[in-house]
Amino acid sequence: KEVVNKYIEEKVGITPEQENAARRSVLPNKFISVVEGFAGAGKSYTMSVVTKSYKEKKYDTIGITLSWKAANVLKSETNMNCMSMASFLTARNNRSGNDSISHDSLIVVDEAGLIGLSQMTEFLTICKSSRHHVKVILSGDSTQLNPIGDCNSLEIIKNIIPKEAHAVISEIRRQNSISHRSAVLFLKDGKSGEALYIYQQQEMLKFMNSQSDLIGEVLKDYFTALKHKPNDSMLVIAMDNKLVRELSVRIREILIKIGKVDMSTAITLQIPNDSAKSSNNEPKYITQDFAVGDVIHFKKNDKNIKLKDKITNREYDAETFLTNKTNGRISGISGSKENGYEIMVDIEVPGKGPNGTEALAYVKINTKLYTDNSNKILVPIDLNYAIT
Repeated sequence: KEVVNKYIEEKVGITPEQENAARRSVLPNKFISVVEGFAGAGKSYTMSVVTKSYKEKKYDTIGITLSWKAANVLKSETNMNCMSMASFLTARNNRSGNDSISHDSLIVVDEAGLIGLSQMTEFLTICKSSRHHVKVILSGDSTQLNPIGDCNSLEIIKNIIPKEAHAVISEIRRQNSISHRSAVLFLKDGKSGEALYIYQQQEMLKFMNSQSDLIGEVLKDYFTALKHKPNDSMLVIAMDNKLVRELSVRIREILIKIGKVDMSTAITLQIPNDSAKSSNNEPKYITQDFAVGDVIHFKKNDKNIKLKDKITNREYDAETFLTNKTNGRISGISGSKENGYEIMVDIEVPGKGPNGTEALAYVKINTKLYTDNSNKILVPIDLNYAIT
């Protein structure tokens, strides 16, 4: 308690709710604490106080997330050793001996509402059976949509643990404007009309006469922003995969014209068609050109493809592999259609640079690796100029 109070006093701008959450997270004789909060409420900010307190007591600090990409973000925010839940369970189940945790540990599960009950039960069984002292903190929002095909473990657990081990951070801190904080709460509760009304009153919405006009305006805004901030990443969010495809193709056409995509290096690949998931009339795969300069994302996990540091050419740890939704920019294409194209993709990786900063990594994939049973090459990548 004295240690956490020390770090609370050092934390600039910490709110009373965050202080309360930090104290309830370090209660003695409580195996699990739950810290709930909406997006932008400062849960990670609060957890930094807790992790410092446990580190001073010589505990290992481990962060668990649903995905590897989220793990890297959490590591950059808290400086904990972070991994996905699936990786934690696999590593612990493969370890020999009766105890799979080797030291007194604080384990923080971020966005715990996204973890299904079956995985959470397995995880807590491992932690509880350790001969070392393990403290588990579940951080997230129990009102989120349930994990696909499973129960919301956070909602169940928060109702069975002692009340003093449960804290809620309700004040949103990420948005400076009070009205924007209200809009976030409306959106969280599914009241999109009320949220949009707030933005409309502040003249933050623009209505168009047709979808064609809307696409034209989006393209105009995209390239205006790119002109003023050429080194920034740009991304458009659309309602469905068909519109995503149209926007990506239109954006790419202009990037080619202004020399951002080098068509002299272009190759043509067959890729999965996301629109086929929602329509029987759509083909399962489509052809798409890719060239140096294109921004793409990967569409499946592949533990055999490890990310390497762009400067040292060394692989990162075993947990840093190619995952679904990882995005990057094509920096090189070589090879041939007959022997397979080798595509090099530069990827920015949070937490892997000096002092936990972002590092530039790369992967190389060979299209021949994606030959299916009918000898058809179907490469799991796509353009990443727009997403749903």
